Parts: sequence; C-alpha cells; structure tokens
Amino acid sequence: MEIHSNLAECKKYSENIIPQIIYILDQNSFHFIVDESMSEIIIPDSDTPRDKIQDLIESSLDIPKVITGMLIQVKEAKNKIFIRLVLK
Repeated sequence: MEIHSNLAECKKYSENIIPQIIYILDQNSFHFIVDESMSEIIIPDSDTPRDKIQDLIESSLDIPKVITGMLIQVKEAKNKIFIRLVLK
C-alpha cells in the first residue's frame, strides 16, 4: 500500500503516542515512530546519505511532513507507533 497520509490513518494504533525519531534500518528502509505533533513525515529518497537523512529528520520534526513509500509493518508498543517503511 502506498502511503500519502496524515497521522489520522495511523492514530487508530495508539491513543497516547510519545514523540520519537526515525531509525535508519538500511539504505532503503526506515523504522520510525510517529506522535501527535508530527502530522506527516518526509522520508528522503534512498540516494540521500544517512547523515543527511538524520539531519533532515532532526531539523524537520516541528514542520509538516509527508509519508511516501511502501508501508510494510505497523505495530503498537509501549504507547508508540512503530512503522516500517520501504522507500519507493
């Protein structure tokens, strides 16, 4: 399923989501956690260097973001939403 969504589609997995940051799993895959302050999340393309991605994530947590990629896993744990996304 291709994702271009806001948090509303993810919110059903948890009511009390704690702000967290994205974890880079490998070159084409991200494991990230969303919270209510992040209405959307931007995932850079796979050619972006990892350190640039981390900088982009950290500097963009307070601005609107968009999820773009292939959603392969969503689960709830410890009041957080864990989403695994493979870049398109």
